[in-house]
Amino acid sequence: MTTDTSMTAAAASPRTQRRSPRGHGGPAPRLSLLVLAALVASASALKGRAVPRRPPGPRIDPELDDYVLDSNDTLKLRCQSAFPVRWVIPETAEEHAKKSVYFERKIDDQPYIIHLEVPNLMYLQTGYYRCVDNDTDTTHSSNLEDRSHVASIYVYVRDDNELLVNDDLVIVQPSSEGELVIPCRPTAPNITVTLMKDSEEIFVEDNVVTFDPKIGFTYVNPNMIESGEVICIARKGSKNSTQIVEVLPYFHSVSDDVHAPHIHSLPYHAILGSTLELNCSVPYTGIPVDLEWAVPDQQGKETGRIVESGLREVTDPALDGRQAIKTLTVQRVQSSDEGYYKCTSKDHVNMKMEEK
Repeated sequence: MTTDTSMTAAAASPRTQRRSPRGHGGPAPRLSLLVLAALVASASALKGRAVPRRPPGPRIDPELDDYVLDSNDTLKLRCQSAFPVRWVIPETAEEHAKKSVYFERKIDDQPYIIHLEVPNLMYLQTGYYRCVDNDTDTTHSSNLEDRSHVASIYVYVRDDNELLVNDDLVIVQPSSEGELVIPCRPTAPNITVTLMKDSEEIFVEDNVVTFDPKIGFTYVNPNMIESGEVICIARKGSKNSTQIVEVLPYFHSVSDDVHAPHIHSLPYHAILGSTLELNCSVPYTGIPVDLEWAVPDQQGKETGRIVESGLREVTDPALDGRQAIKTLTVQRVQSSDEGYYKCTSKDHVNMKMEEK
């Protein structure tokens, strides 16, 4: 239909054709370029509107990574955000902290503003002060590193008489991921901290032991340190402070060392009045393990009709080598014995279960 309309317009306007020395359709290339440019500009504009600009994350003022104050000073912080936010601060600072919340419409990008004031600072209040979006789950430490939702500042409270944040006895144990943290933190960045065990210094070494004054000493491989007592010594000039840390043994995770048990029965089908034997077995890896039975008729165990044997270790090629086995014997099978039989394998920290 567009082509027909164009042809009719050309026939009715012979003068227009005579004015074009380039012949019929002379202006078309220039017109096509203009249309193409307009389409590109329009597409670019639409594309720009389709991807909204991400609001900036929270921002703490002063904008510093480390903030050093002295004992009895007053800490004052201000945070702005595009969304409602709250303060997450050391527990030792909560009691004396003064918090206020503002909303300023004139600030388009970050209208939510909160203030924090902690008067008469003390060395125990050294630590991270964070401004966090209200919908951020702070129970997971990894979320505290998300700068699109969290702003952080580390505050040192310098005290000439207290060189370590905590001088009480601390008990630590490797995490489930196998990381061990000795939380010896100085109250100022210019304090030297060393770690001692059995009167010998434990030196910082890549891939073994690291040190961050905001965290402490971290053992990448907890097997490199024996359980027992370690001592942190902080030094500044002629002044020393010490902290004792008790390290508990590292326990291997059950998921690595204890397999799910396997149940097999003789005979395969129980007959009323007969005897049924169930064997629960688990590969034995050298880690102490126990097997426990749960039966439908608990009263049968109490009366002695259902007997649970002691744990024994056997070597059976049919069972893939060394196995820990516990046998359950059900005498004079009756209708109350019908149901699920559960065998649980567990070590000192966790358990796995199989039911039949």
